[in-house]
Amino acid sequence: MSAEPTKPDTPRRKASSADPDGATAAGTRSRKSKTHRVPGKTTPTWEIELLVSGVTVFALLQLPSALDNVYFGLENRLDRSWATALLLGYFYLKASVVILSTTFVAHMVMRAYWVSLVGLDSVYPDGIRWSQLGLGKIKRATEEAMSAPMKDRIASADDRSSLIFAVGVSLAGLLLVLTILVAAALALSLPLARIEWLAPYQALLVPVIFTLMLLPWLVAWMLDLWLGDRLDPSRGLGRWLRRMFRAAYRLGLGQASNPTLALVGSHEGDTRVRLLVRIAIVAVLLGIVWAHRIEKEDRSAGSFTYVPTDSPGAVRTLRAGHYDSMRDVDADTPLPYISSELADGDYLRLAVPYRPNLHNATLERVCPRGAVEEPKGVLARDRRRNELLECHARIHAVAIDGVPVADLAYDFGTDPKTTLPIVVAMIDIRHLEPGRHELAVRRPHVESDDDPRDYRIPFWR
Repeated sequence: MSAEPTKPDTPRRKASSADPDGATAAGTRSRKSKTHRVPGKTTPTWEIELLVSGVTVFALLQLPSALDNVYFGLENRLDRSWATALLLGYFYLKASVVILSTTFVAHMVMRAYWVSLVGLDSVYPDGIRWSQLGLGKIKRATEEAMSAPMKDRIASADDRSSLIFAVGVSLAGLLLVLTILVAAALALSLPLARIEWLAPYQALLVPVIFTLMLLPWLVAWMLDLWLGDRLDPSRGLGRWLRRMFRAAYRLGLGQASNPTLALVGSHEGDTRVRLLVRIAIVAVLLGIVWAHRIEKEDRSAGSFTYVPTDSPGAVRTLRAGHYDSMRDVDADTPLPYISSELADGDYLRLAVPYRPNLHNATLERVCPRGAVEEPKGVLARDRRRNELLECHARIHAVAIDGVPVADLAYDFGTDPKTTLPIVVAMIDIRHLEPGRHELAVRRPHVESDDDPRDYRIPFWR
């Protein structure tokens, strides 16, 4: 049996003698007998890069909000010292997650662009047909001269994809190292803050300790630049420098401990790479700090020029956090709250969340010594609870429509939504007329607080 003759490939359009590009394309297509493959100089890790980015990018995009929930949940359980430690760790961890997320998204976009170039090079192997674009002679000559060959574009996109992937992961790892160092500085600062003469400088302890931790390495680095050529690394100052650099390597601060950035810097310029790394880290941290400040102050993004900032003491404001029916326990700062805007019944239930970063220092200053110290015996503990509740009544005095509430009494309780401790007062409102009223709750005095106004909670009878 004779073999069936093979049908020749039919070009997509007939080439004319006046169209040299068409003739070239037809000739190229007729000579194309093998399946198009990925270019031979492609980075060998491109498949693994795409797999890692695709698998992790969606999880990483959800991780920042999960970190927010964990932070806001823990913040309300810690006093000012531990809350500061938590805040710094939260900033660095979130910056690391944001950099990783941005890296993987940018990598997937760049890889998608690279895939499109490889595919188009397979479909149109003859490149751009400049004569078919309707360009003038000068514009065509200019753009054709400036346009890189498709092979070069593919190679450039491939290289940039790998650089984005590697540098982004290295930046995230560097931030994790900084997080560990900051945590160590915080651990050292907490016992020092208990020293009486250091207590007023508590806010400066962490940056000072952090600087002192890095200072020996910075000094060693500068001495090596100035005197390294004249020192013997086996003795004296040279031996000390070698030990310092080995310690820095183990801590993740040396060039050898971050080979990705070292490799890129050695080829692209160390000074430029270092500058870009610092700019990226600072920009991400500033963005996170700004977003955190906006969220804490309950500001809305947009051009709300004539809507005043919703501060705790703002007049004629229905703030959701003051009403149990509307508050968001995962995002809102814990505020004194009542059941809803409409007060039904003879009593108004006021709950004040216990916030260690606000209440601990205030109670130590206002309450008698017996209420602050832990007593022994059942009777002593009961007496202490009564004294603490009397302190809360002084700290959180209440007024309705400007008239102080007499015989205000609080009881300890637990918020069922957050499981945080609260103090609860049942306020008699039987004498109030129908209409709008305003409950004012005194705020704990905090030295750094520039807004001493009371909490204002409007409600209607």
